[in-house]
Amino acid sequence: MTLSDVLHFALIAFYLALPALAAGWAAAAARRTRTWKPLRAFALSCVSAGVVATALCLSNAHAVDARAPAGQIAFAAYLLLGVLSLLKGFDQLLKRGADRLLAVRLPDGSRRSDRRQRWLRGGTAGLLRVCVLFGVALPYLMSLCMVYRPKVVPNDDPRALLGAAYEPVAFYATDGSRVAAWWVPARPPPRGRPVPPGWGERTVVVCHGLGANRANHLLLGRDLWANGYNLLAIDFRAHGGSGGQLTSFGDGERHDVLGAVRWAKANRPAAARKVYGLGISMGAAAMLAATGEPTAEGRAIDAVAVLSTYDTFAGLAEHVSATQFPRPLGWAVRHLGVPVASAHVGRDLSAFRPVDAAARLSPRPLFVAHGRGDGLIPQAAGERLFEAGRQPKSARWVGEWDGTAYVLAPGVPADHNNLADDEATLRAVREFFDAEG
Repeated sequence: MTLSDVLHFALIAFYLALPALAAGWAAAAARRTRTWKPLRAFALSCVSAGVVATALCLSNAHAVDARAPAGQIAFAAYLLLGVLSLLKGFDQLLKRGADRLLAVRLPDGSRRSDRRQRWLRGGTAGLLRVCVLFGVALPYLMSLCMVYRPKVVPNDDPRALLGAAYEPVAFYATDGSRVAAWWVPARPPPRGRPVPPGWGERTVVVCHGLGANRANHLLLGRDLWANGYNLLAIDFRAHGGSGGQLTSFGDGERHDVLGAVRWAKANRPAAARKVYGLGISMGAAAMLAATGEPTAEGRAIDAVAVLSTYDTFAGLAEHVSATQFPRPLGWAVRHLGVPVASAHVGRDLSAFRPVDAAARLSPRPLFVAHGRGDGLIPQAAGERLFEAGRQPKSARWVGEWDGTAYVLAPGVPADHNNLADDEATLRAVREFFDAEG
């Protein structure tokens, strides 16, 4: 067990203990002061945590057309209560430290001029307290938002999305995390015509993006399923029906992909004579990372198609912090939030480099597609992935300039979200896998 693993598990234990510790402190303070004020403050924190957690889970569910289980709402409220308690405790320590540092308290009988000094020192202490609190709390909260995912359950299933029969399955990732998935057998071959070679013998592991689930991105495989490919659509850890609450942007999720390959080879050997990978955004990064693993499962991935993904996490963090946040906040995200997030997941996120796996993929084929108008992950990231890969490889840069922006069609930006709905790109993915055989 590495130092990162120890720190990761210590943080989990700390968060689980925080609400109980806060409740005990409030009870002790109420007894010591003989007032209900500490207990009222704790009760207010409980209510606030419950309201915010409910809003967070329901909004996340609405965004991906899913439902938020009551257990997830309760867990989010418990976690948030611990976070609020931790921040309140830190604020109290700051107040005491700033007051002592600036000698805000004066002895009895002080002169009026001394009292004016007290007000000046008190204001300075308050300003110092606010600056330190925001300087620490904002990166800390942003790091939690980066890696914590309130899980939601998809409303749709393959029967509604594809009109396809399916089987819910579950298995374990190669590092022990539980993974939920759908096994979707290929559409029956056309009647009255010879069965095309390979029909039903090739399986595509479909990998969704951050904050999504297997239902959101199952349609990535709709053209594949209609043309004789089996689909194994997985929920990554901390998403949908899978285990865990923390995401690592594809680094740890590589083990979910490897677990999917192992399950397909062991449980559907005739249908998984060939195993291909198809991923978008974080799912594509996880798929690439999985192919770079020197294991039987990693080597069993015969070809990879990646859509709208990044070449390095450090580059992604740099771009997002520079374009999505004001400069001081962006600096805090990059230089404070990312290291704290890394400590929570037990991995150095800045060291995660899918581009290195792309360079090692050959002689297995690589297909890279990216929207020219992608503002979240710029096309340059996809170009670097493609350049790092060796032959055989192919690329598709999507979008035409209409005079103001790159679009897939009039009024449809060629951006991060719309590439998954581009029929021409999905057809190109199928043709890429067809050519691999």
